[in-house]
Parts: sequence; structure tokens; C-alpha cells
Amino acid sequence: RLVGLVVPLLWERQAIGVAYLWRSRHPVPFETFESRLAEELCALATIAIHAHRCYLAEQQQRQLLETLLDVSQAVASLPDLDQILAVVVHTVSRTLQTDATTIYVYTESGEGTAAFFHHGLSAHELNVAQTAAAYSSSDIPVERRVRETLKPVLVPAADFPTEFVPLGHGGYLPTDRDVPEALVLPLVDRGRMVGVCYTWSHDPNHRFDPQAIDTAAALLNAAAGAITRARLQEQTERHLEELQALWEVARTIGSSRTLDEALDQIASALSRLIAFDTAIVAEPDGCRPEHLTIRWAWGDEAERRVGLRVPIDGSLAGLAFKTGQTVNVADTGLDARTHHPEGSQFNVRSVLIEPLAHEGRVIGVFGLGRLAGPGFTTEEERLFAVLAQEASTAIALIQAREALERREREQALLADLGDALLSARDPAEMIDIVARRGAGVLGEAAMATLHRFAPDQVEAYSAYHIDPARTERLRSLLQHGRSSALVTWLAQGEGPHVVRRPELEGIATQPAAQLRALMDAAAIQAIVAHAWRVEERGAGLLIGGLGRDDPARVTATIALMRAIGE
Repeated sequence: RLVGLVVPLLWERQAIGVAYLWRSRHPVPFETFESRLAEELCALATIAIHAHRCYLAEQQQRQLLETLLDVSQAVASLPDLDQILAVVVHTVSRTLQTDATTIYVYTESGEGTAAFFHHGLSAHELNVAQTAAAYSSSDIPVERRVRETLKPVLVPAADFPTEFVPLGHGGYLPTDRDVPEALVLPLVDRGRMVGVCYTWSHDPNHRFDPQAIDTAAALLNAAAGAITRARLQEQTERHLEELQALWEVARTIGSSRTLDEALDQIASALSRLIAFDTAIVAEPDGCRPEHLTIRWAWGDEAERRVGLRVPIDGSLAGLAFKTGQTVNVADTGLDARTHHPEGSQFNVRSVLIEPLAHEGRVIGVFGLGRLAGPGFTTEEERLFAVLAQEASTAIALIQAREALERREREQALLADLGDALLSARDPAEMIDIVARRGAGVLGEAAMATLHRFAPDQVEAYSAYHIDPARTERLRSLLQHGRSSALVTWLAQGEGPHVVRRPELEGIATQPAAQLRALMDAAAIQAIVAHAWRVEERGAGLLIGGLGRDDPARVTATIALMRAIGE
């Protein structure tokens, strides 16, 4: 036989438990006073139970607050966003008592993944999570839900097929593990979702505590604030760098003495803002209107590129020049418009080409290239467009200044030569005066020959270079070839003519070989040769060697040679 008494444990009129009392050895009913005593004792037990529960809840709250404080201090003290998020992803797992956690930080547009952080993933889970980073947030249904509500979503395993991205072998992104449920939390700052967090446990008995979820959400929102501040700081620093670069370009315009010097400084300023391996500036070819000539180059094989011609029709540079529009190609190997120079390999993968305009007219193109890696972004395109227009101004102003200075030097040279030639005692002294004073004006090098009866009968010669060491080398080469067919070849035809270094490649004749050696010794890219005549007889040859195949300079040199020849 058994006699029992059941007493409810009541706290604020709600049952929080029950007490059972029974008699088996002496099964006599409980007296009234015994029932009252049991109720009083159970009331004390209820108070003790409630107090213990309050203590545990406060302890948990204290721990969660300490966690939140620790992360807040980390956010405030750590200078690097990667370090902050590494702390946050670890702390979220610890707070929610999960095995694995991933955080995907969105790009500015909110569609792609800018950064990925993880904790506790196995090698297989890490591979799957990295695969998930390639997906857009709009591709994953649960992320669309989280974006709409900006609240955590608990996804049970039964809903994985509809909430996650299914994989071919029966798994699901971004977990791909047989887990009972996964929690998806947004990273929210100022009402904008800047990332998403996935966390799960492999324990089938694990359950997410609501208070812990609230704490984890607060941690992630603190991280979201850090992400926003880091991006604002990055934008501010980038803006300051842009202003610094623009200031340097503006200063370059006023301080650079030559266009090459100005473009080198512009490229240096650009390289701090945009990653690139090569750069060129190309201008219309004065002698061949259907081509652009590379006027300046920077980076990989820069010297070899200067002077190369690029057809306007059938090239990316020509497209930018002809249309006046930016050309941005991520993979030139897949673009049929890419120009591949004969005899050379075009190894630039990505190009960004901006037309250079001055006073409403396109005067050239400025191009950047990457040998490998991703193409140029829209932001890089915008920045390059701004700096390229500053470069356009620099080019126009420096070219105008160079033209004025060149005309001054030319006029001074003609005046000096007029006096010097009148006082020359013989023709040999005359051509030496022309060559000596022409170096630096006609080009980096100036050479002159005097013929007795025919071009191949060289009576006297003279050569000067702005570099004295190269002067001796030039004279040695001229001495060796003074009776060769080289002079005859250069003296043929009427009026000045131009020979460019790339044109001599592949020509196996002796004059071509001698001229290549001559140009290499003088470090010149183009030669302007003008035969002067006396009474229809070739009396001599005047040669100007240009270190750069600049169409405007070639044209000016030809005009000056005619005047000197007369």
C-alpha cells in the first residue's frame, strides 16, 4: 500500500516544478498540519530553485556581456580588419557552442564575397565553404530571407534542400555536412547588411540558446560596424592618395623639362593607386596617318616598345583613339581586336586604354597593361580616366613648351651657323661646325660628310653626340665605313628622308648592318638624312640622329635640315 502527497512548486502563480512525498512502510494519510508543513518547505525550495536559476542566468548574462565587451575592445584596439574578424568568428563559435563558423563579408555592391573567415572547419568543410564564396548572395535562398528581415534564421536539416545550394553528391552549400541545424546571422550596420555568418554543430543534441543568439548577433553587428569604418577609412585614404597623385601630376606639368620625365612621374604616381606592369603613350604618326607611334613606354621591355607603330584600324589602342572611348579588356587573348606585332609576342593579358584629349581633340592614347591576374576594375577605370586627362594637359603644355624651346634653339643654330660658315676656311672645317653645333638641336647626334665627286667618295666627315663617349664611338664607326655603300644609300633620293631602327630589322645588306651599328652606338631610334647639292651635284650629307621617333620632332628636324643645307 502507498499513501502519497503531491505539492506544486509555485512562483508568481506559475508552476516551476512539483514535489512528491509518500509513505510505504506506514501508509497512513497525511495530517493537515503535515500538508501545510510540506507546502511551507516546498515554498522555500521554490525560492531556492528560482534564486539558483537567476544566478545561472545572471552568470550567463555576465559571460555574454564579458564576451561582447572583449570583442568591442578588440574592434576598437585592433588596427587590422582581418584580425578583428578572426577574433569575431572564433568568439561566435564559443558563444553559441558550435563546432564550425564561417563569415562572408560582402563586396560594396552586396552581391559578391570580398573576404572569407572561418573557424573549426575540417579540410572538406573548408573546401566547400570556399566554393560557396564564389556564389552571389542572391543565389542562396536563406541569405535572401536574412537580407529581407535582417534577423537570424535557424535552418533545420529538413529545410537544407530549399534554403541552401544543393551539391551534386547530396550535400549543401555552405555546410555540406550532416548537421541537425544551422544558424544564419546577418552582419548589419546602419540598416545595411554587409555580410553573413553561418554556424553549426555536429552534435545531434545541440540546441541554440536564444540569449546566446542575441549575443552573437550583437557581436556580428559590432564587426559590421568595423567593416563599414574600415571601408570608409580605405575610401578616405584612397581619396587622399588620388588627390596626392593629382597634385603630383599638376606639379609635374610645371616642373618637368621633358615629356618623358613628366610621363615617368605620372606613371610613378599612378602605380601607387593602380597595379600595372606596363604603360605606353601613343600618338598619331606624322609620316603614316593610319598608324599610332608609341611615344613613351614604362615597365616591361619599355625601350623595345618605344617607336613601334600600331595600326589605328585593327588594334585596341587605335579603337580608343578613333572612338574617344575607354577600352578595358580583361583578356586580350580572347579579343580579336588585339594587335599582335609581327616578329614579337604580345604577352600583356589585361589592358586599360584611355584616349588623351586636349581642347576637344584626341591627341593620343594612354594605356596600362597587366601581364597576369584579374582585369582592371570599374573603380580603376574611373581613376585612370581622371589622371589620364591630367596627363593630356601635361602632354599638350610640355609639347608646346618643347616646340618653343626647339624653335629658339633652331633659330640660334641657324644664326650661329650663318656667321661660322662665312668665316670657315675650307669645306672640311665647315662640316665640322655644322655637326658640332647641330648635336642637341638636330638630334642627340649630328653627322656630316663632304663628297669629292660622288657620294661614295667621302673627302671628310664629322660626328658629334651630346654624350662625348658616344661621339668617339660614332667617329670610329664612320671612319670604318666612310667609303662604303652606306653613304650612297643615305644620299639617294631627293630631299630629306627618314630611316627608323625597327625598319632595319631583317634587312641583310651591308649598309643596313652598318646603320644598325651606328644607331645602336648612338642610342638613336630614327635617322634623318639630307643630301646637300651644289649645282646638281651631291656635295655632302647631313645626318641627324633622334633618340626618340617623335613625329613632331622628325618633321621639325627635316625643315631645319633643309635650311642648313641651303
